[in-house]
Amino acid sequence: MVRALAPALFVIGVLVTGCGGSHPTPTEADMAACTNNRDDDNDGLVDCHDSDCAVFQVCRHDAGVLDADLDAPMSDAGPCSAPLDIVLVVDVSTSMASDIAAIRAGIGSVWDAAHALTEDTQISMVVFVDDVLAVDASQPPLSTGGHCVPFASASDIETHLVAWQMFCATNQSPVSHIQNHDCAENSLDAIMVATACPVRTGSTRVILHVTDDTFAERPAVLSGAFGGGVRVQFNFVETLTMLTDHQYHVGVFAETGVGDDCGAGRSPDVGRGFSGPYGGMLSLPDATGGHFWDLRQVRAGNIDMTQTIGDFLREVYCGP
Repeated sequence: MVRALAPALFVIGVLVTGCGGSHPTPTEADMAACTNNRDDDNDGLVDCHDSDCAVFQVCRHDAGVLDADLDAPMSDAGPCSAPLDIVLVVDVSTSMASDIAAIRAGIGSVWDAAHALTEDTQISMVVFVDDVLAVDASQPPLSTGGHCVPFASASDIETHLVAWQMFCATNQSPVSHIQNHDCAENSLDAIMVATACPVRTGSTRVILHVTDDTFAERPAVLSGAFGGGVRVQFNFVETLTMLTDHQYHVGVFAETGVGDDCGAGRSPDVGRGFSGPYGGMLSLPDATGGHFWDLRQVRAGNIDMTQTIGDFLREVYCGP
């Protein structure tokens, strides 16, 4: 969420893909362009509404098409040998800097806990404020192009988290650089983008979602009061359906009740859909065999985030 800011800590230049020379005609032909809430090729169709994006799973869901590999059931016979696919989905708005620091400090232990279950583990990352970026681990931190490539080591994740922790001070969204003017962040679109990160047939799939504010649903426009804004692409039921159809376990670190002061007021209920039901539907953790943890308790030192994540991975690995 947005908060009153001290002067920006640094100027982000690496988000610009280049300067000078000729520029190729923009297209919507990769996952970054198909999940950035913009009409990159100026054909009047945004993201999944553009047929060029139909090759990506997050968009194929809109057409009611499910990938057979993604939906392969997990075997419950014999010792567990399934791959483990984890996606970190991290809010990088201004108020999240200390939480990202906590994740960064414990990521080595999380890496070790996951690889103790199976060496066939891959960890990817998605970051968001109002718009959403699937992080490409093969690119330098803060790069906006490419795909959701998994990380090769815990130190690589830490390097990217350091950059995103510093990015929080800019009070911007990670793709458009639109200034964040409201409390709600785009958790739903971020989780949907996370389901487009690579997974293996029969794997145990885990999304670890970290945010301190509420979300909005389509057709809301976030941070639009001062011009521009980011249009939300998905709603809660679509997100819930995608997660359950593709057998994800969702662990959420979020707050409950009235939100903290975000500089634009306070959200009346930051726990809806995370710690409690939403619109008569189960919360994302409850519907997916996951867990909710109170981020305020983590910040107070009453919950060890690293240990909690390790326990959660052991609980859900190869589970039903």
